[in-house]
Formats: sequence, C-alpha cells, structure tokens
Amino acid sequence: MSTYISTLGQIPTVIRERESRYINLPMVSVSLVNSVVWTAYAVLKKDIPLFMTNFLAFTVMSVNLVFYLWAVELIATEQIWTLINFFKVAFPDLQKESLEDV
Repeated sequence: MSTYISTLGQIPTVIRERESRYINLPMVSVSLVNSVVWTAYAVLKKDIPLFMTNFLAFTVMSVNLVFYLWAVELIATEQIWTLINFFKVAFPDLQKESLEDV
C-alpha cells in the first residue's frame, strides 16, 4: 500500500509545473489493471480486506491517471478543480502563486 500511496507525493509537482513527466504512465496503467483484477477476485471470494486494499490502490492510481491526463491537457482544469484544491490543502507547499497559472 505504501508503494501506491507514495506516488501521490509527485502530484504537487505536477500541479505546480503541469508536466506529465513526473508520472510514470506504464506503472500507473499496470497498477490500475492489477488492482481491478484483484478487486474482482476479492469480490468473488468475499474477502473484505483484500477488496479494501485493492480498491484503495485503484483509487490512488486513478488520481495519478487523472493528473497525467490533466497535464497533457486532455482534462480541463475546471473538471478537477476540487481535486487540485484537496492537494493544495494536503500539501501546503503549493503556493497560491503557482496555482494562479492553472
């Protein structure tokens, strides 16, 4: 789980610079597929702990994918403004000046 959650640390840099190079797209893609498969398996086996960990992994990797798509300008800023504000609160080092360009 720490592997998945640690990937959120690069999101403030992606927001500040709007650069997709900080997100490893192949890793995000493989992790998304992996978490979907394991989540489906957990549902079939009715295994709540396995379901919760893989659902969390899916959620974290989805956030990474959303910011990647935002950085390459396939998603508009208005569509993810709430998510950007969440990271602004979670990572106070994101200065207001850096978000004015976003």
